[in-house]
Amino acid sequence: MNIPDYVGRKLNNVLDEIKKYEDSYKIIIKETISPANKDTVENTECRIVRQKVFDNTIEITVSYF
Repeated sequence: MNIPDYVGRKLNNVLDEIKKYEDSYKIIIKETISPANKDTVENTECRIVRQKVFDNTIEITVSYF
């Protein structure tokens, strides 16, 4: 199965698309430690910064901006 490249996209916009792969792939979402995590601003933007597909696993790393 060909998994699209989600890097650079907002996580909220991608979650529904990723759910269609739940039957075939294990989905892991990791957070990076970014300066925005230390802020208490509610309007921070969460984007995908890295994506790996291996052994029936989709690993997505997100960061806050």
